[in-house]
Amino acid sequence: MKKILTLFLCTWIALSALEPGKNYDFFQRNGQNVLGAELIDETDAEYTVRLKYVPKPIKITRSNLAEIPVLSKTQPPVREPGLQIKRDVVLNTSLGFAYMTIGGLSGIFRSGFEARIGADWLLFEKPVYRLRAISVLSTFARYQSSARRIQLISGYAGPKFLLWRFEAMDAAIFGSALAGISYADLKGYTFTASYATFAAMGLLSFEKRWKSIAFAAQLYVNSLFDSTLNFESTGVSVAAQYPLGGAAPF
Repeated sequence: MKKILTLFLCTWIALSALEPGKNYDFFQRNGQNVLGAELIDETDAEYTVRLKYVPKPIKITRSNLAEIPVLSKTQPPVREPGLQIKRDVVLNTSLGFAYMTIGGLSGIFRSGFEARIGADWLLFEKPVYRLRAISVLSTFARYQSSARRIQLISGYAGPKFLLWRFEAMDAAIFGSALAGISYADLKGYTFTASYATFAAMGLLSFEKRWKSIAFAAQLYVNSLFDSTLNFESTGVSVAAQYPLGGAAPF
């Protein structure tokens, strides 16, 4: 008989476990009911609750209850979770071909090649105001014409925005506006020059996810901001992206 009572008591305690932070109505045998009380904690012997009009928490003994506590009709408002900065990162690499150049040297260097490696820091679980990530890229570009060449080593950083998403295809279009520094190495027939200058890049990318990897087709524009060298290039590139951990490209 004692074992049966113990088993019944343990079962009753398990079934009567409540959720802290919720409001409950406690009906006591002595008639002093406690209604709309917020549960703070509970033990095998008592409940600790808080009432709005009582400055200190109060304790209610389990043995004095006439029935199992029930949820109150009025509950505290549900707080929406705030934006949390994530640590997810997507690595990416790409190869590109510049098919058109603009500026004073475009007549000499009409096309070139570019390679990139970088990462996208996915700030949030989902885009916020279309902001998907902060991108960091390092690039190497080379424009050759016989013995003459322009060689650029650059570093960029900037926001990446989700422009359009194709749910059925598991694909999306992104736009990036990046700014940074380029180290330019110029070589002509009779001179050489090397210096660093401010640079910018615009990137439009169509990305398609396949399993855990995403592939992209991109249009890009590069520009150097220097009084002695007016040089812009535009081209196409292909990229592969690999997410680290549980990150998703989009």
